[in-house]
Amino acid sequence: MLVFVASADLLRAQTELENQALLPPVYTEAGVRLDLAVVSDSVITFVTALQLVVSRHPQVTAVRAQVAAAQGRLQQSRYRPNPELSAEVEDFGRKTGGGPAQTTIGVEQNFELFGKRGSRMSVAEAELSAEQFAAEQSLLDLYREVAEFFVMSLGAQENVILARQRLELALKIERAVEIKVTDGAVPKAELYRAQSSAKLAEIDLASAEASAAQQRLALATLWGSSSPDFRVVGALDDWLTVPPKTPLELRIDDNPELLGLLAQVRAREADIRLAQSIGKPDVSLGAGYRRLHDDGSNSYLVWAAFPLPLFNRNQGSVAEASARLKQVEAELSMARRRLESDVRLLLANIETRRQQIKQLREQVIPPAQQALEEIDLAYRMGSQPFINVLDAQRTLFELQGMLIDALIAAAQTAAEIEQLTGHSLNPVRR
Repeated sequence: MLVFVASADLLRAQTELENQALLPPVYTEAGVRLDLAVVSDSVITFVTALQLVVSRHPQVTAVRAQVAAAQGRLQQSRYRPNPELSAEVEDFGRKTGGGPAQTTIGVEQNFELFGKRGSRMSVAEAELSAEQFAAEQSLLDLYREVAEFFVMSLGAQENVILARQRLELALKIERAVEIKVTDGAVPKAELYRAQSSAKLAEIDLASAEASAAQQRLALATLWGSSSPDFRVVGALDDWLTVPPKTPLELRIDDNPELLGLLAQVRAREADIRLAQSIGKPDVSLGAGYRRLHDDGSNSYLVWAAFPLPLFNRNQGSVAEASARLKQVEAELSMARRRLESDVRLLLANIETRRQQIKQLREQVIPPAQQALEEIDLAYRMGSQPFINVLDAQRTLFELQGMLIDALIAAAQTAAEIEQLTGHSLNPVRR
């Protein structure tokens, strides 16, 4: 009983390890697990969104089945050929005699030589590794999709906050203009313009809230939900806290596409060995029993058989396997160059975004904020026209919108780098 329980625990541990191995490091670095189920709540963090998608998205089921199929091929490659049972009855139905002349029963076993079984297993093992890395690549694509939708949801929430601030300021200005109109300090047309500006701010707020709901719905559909009734929690700056690194420091060699192609190289090398071994003959050994009915005697048989490799030595398959190896090696070289180039371009892009964000925060938005405050004060004192207040207000909110757009673009670039490298840029869980 103890042995049975220990075996069951070992099997569960092995299955858990195999399932967890399918997840790229960027998932495990966030604490996401394949065997962990979570419930959607009113507050969703990025890690929660990832866990929900991993536990419910059909693509995860598909890649697990894909790897299981490769495991089945590996299992099949380990089996040896089955023995063959033969029976032969000769000269039955004769006009003379009471039955057949003889009956033979034999068993024949084919023995694979020259490492055929080992080469076949090597091919299956390498192809299993390639399927596992292909599954990782598929899950990294899913990771980027979740990250982009989550970032867009965060940005949409920031736009709602910005639109609400704009409406509050527009209403504040409208009340100030109304007082000046009542006092006869300005014409009533300025009140109409202030009211129009406030109404426009209300429309912008409603549009921002609708856009935020759409973004949350798009995120929720990834885990099979049709309800946007939740709030995403996080900061766009969390994707930018770690300075950009070089492609080497980002460990691009851990990219599943490269690792999968390396596994394909091993598989094609094993294909060559398998094709070469298939060109060499196997031996079949057999033994049997024969009954001679006419005189009632018995005899025993043994035999050996092997093909003569005079014409077909599997030369074409060897040539094909050699060409496939060269093809995969070239694809590996191209993929490495493309990956390094893509990562360098993304690092340059994210650095440009970081500088843009820094300038907007330190050099552009503070003066615009101060200008609006001074122009608003000057208008209340009668030294500035109302049009200048509206212009300063519009300029400030356009700049703040530019900041949010830059943060979204930088976060999406960071997610793309994480997709290509398979590792998180930020050691802090988002």
